Amino acid sequence: MTGDALKLRMADAEDLAIAASCLQDAIVPIIDMRYLADERRFVMVLNRFLWEQPAEQVAGRQVYGRTLVLLSIETVGAIQVHGIDQKRRDLIMELLTIRADGGHIELIFAGGGRLRLQVDGIQCFLEDLQEAWPTRWRPTHAVDESEEPVPPSPPSGGAGARQ
Repeated sequence: MTGDALKLRMADAEDLAIAASCLQDAIVPIIDMRYLADERRFVMVLNRFLWEQPAEQVAGRQVYGRTLVLLSIETVGAIQVHGIDQKRRDLIMELLTIRADGGHIELIFAGGGRLRLQVDGIQCFLEDLQEAWPTRWRPTHAVDESEEPVPPSPPSGGAGARQ
């Protein structure tokens, strides 16, 4: 898997939406999430699917990419946790989206889990930590139980967030 490492700085809701599209379907063990209260920072290391890279054909199969990425959200005053059992240190969460909501940033996870971070403004950073590795598995989403799974749309190549 080849390609440029992702490195984004988010300063507004539009930037955050671009980062959210890159992080859609990222998985993160709950143990890899930390609120650093003294630094007013929330950080987590996620295993993200590389939506921005096309699949490669290897031995007649589609091969995609994944990599580890660091998300840092700055100026965090408090965090509210909804629908996440924080005592389950083995729990692995699937991130669906991130959105700005007034003075908050919300991280929405599959299964109804949600983190609501009170922030003084949008000041976030996202950076790939290593080279991508191959995977045959591409995330899919069923629109309705009676419908076939539909892959999410790849992120648009918005301009403002890329460094």
